Amino acid sequence: MKQLLWVLSVGMVMSTGVSSAQETQKLGDIVSQVQMRYGPYAVAVKDNFAFATDGSKIRVYDLSNPADPKEITVIEDKFANPEFRSLFVDGNFLYAGSVPISGQDHGVFIFDITNPEKPSSLGKWDDGKTVAHGLFVSGGKAFVSGSDGSHGRLVIVDVSDPKNPKTLGTYQSSSNKGYSKPWNSGNYVYVSDADGYLRILDVSNPSSIKEVGSYKYPGKSGHEPQGKQVVVMGNTLYMADWGAGFISIDISDPTNPKPLDVITHEEVEDGTDVYAVAIDGNTAYVANGWGGLVWVDISDKSDIKVSHQINPKYTTYLDIALMGDYAVCSDKGGFTNKPGLDIVKVK
Repeated sequence: MKQLLWVLSVGMVMSTGVSSAQETQKLGDIVSQVQMRYGPYAVAVKDNFAFATDGSKIRVYDLSNPADPKEITVIEDKFANPEFRSLFVDGNFLYAGSVPISGQDHGVFIFDITNPEKPSSLGKWDDGKTVAHGLFVSGGKAFVSGSDGSHGRLVIVDVSDPKNPKTLGTYQSSSNKGYSKPWNSGNYVYVSDADGYLRILDVSNPSSIKEVGSYKYPGKSGHEPQGKQVVVMGNTLYMADWGAGFISIDISDPTNPKPLDVITHEEVEDGTDVYAVAIDGNTAYVANGWGGLVWVDISDKSDIKVSHQINPKYTTYLDIALMGDYAVCSDKGGFTNKPGLDIVKVK
C-alpha cells in the first residue's frame, strides 16, 4: 500500500456562545459546531477525540473541552483518494470504509490511533467488489456490509493482523438492495437493507454464511422504509428505518424476529428521517436527518417513547457518536447551514 500523507491543518470552529462550564449548559444545547467542506457521512469517537469523514479525508478533533473543539490533524491519502463513508473504532484501531466515486479507490483502510494526534496507516482490505457502506469490528473480525453494485453483500475479514487483513467469507443476497450498517452479536450478524428489511445472518461458519431470519415493517405511504442502521442490546434490536421510523424488535429467536414498538412519523416534529442511533442505558439518541436529534426512552422496549427533541434549522443529522454527556452529530447541512459537526449536550 502506498504511504499515506499526513497533513496538519486547522478547521473552522464556531462557538455558540455557551460557556464551557458544564453547569451552564442545558439539555439539548449545541455547545459548539465545526464547519467542514463536505457533509460528514460518518463520525466515530475514541476517548475525547472525534473522527469525521470529509470526502477523501478523515478529520480528527480534540473534544476535551466540548465547547471549544480543536482540529489536530487530517488523515489524507493523496494517492488512493478514497471517498470515506463509514467509520468504526475498536480499541486503538480506526477502520474506514470507502466507496468508489469517479474511479476512486475503495475498500477498508485500517489506522493505528493509539495516539490520535499522530495516526498511522497499517493496512487496507479490498476484494475488488464490495462497496463498504457499513462496518462492525469485534473479536479480530471486521464485518463489512454494502453491495457489489447489484446485490446486498456482507464480507467477514480477519483483521487480527491489521497489516494483513484477509477475507474469511462472503455472503451475497439474492435481493438487489444494498446492506447498511451491520451489528455482530455471537454467531449472528444483523443488518438492514435499502428495502427496509432486517436480515439476520448466521456467521458461525464464515465460509458458509446463511440468512436465517428477516422482518420488514411496512411503513406508510410517503414514509417508506429504508434500513440505515441496527443496534443490538440483549434480545432486543433497534432499527433506524429512515421514513418508516425507529423500531424495536424482539430477536430472542433469531429465526423469528418480532416487532415490539415503533416511533412513527406522527410522533416526531417534522417527521421521521431516521439515519442512525446510539444507545446509552435506557435512552436511544436518534440522528433524525432533517428532524434533528431525538431522545427515545427505551426502558420499556415494548413501549418506546420520545422524551426530548431538538430540531435546529437547516440541519441534516446523518450519524451520531456518544462522548460522556455529549453527542457528536454529523450534519450534512442544508440551505444556509454549512456541513460539519454539532456537539450537543444530551445528559
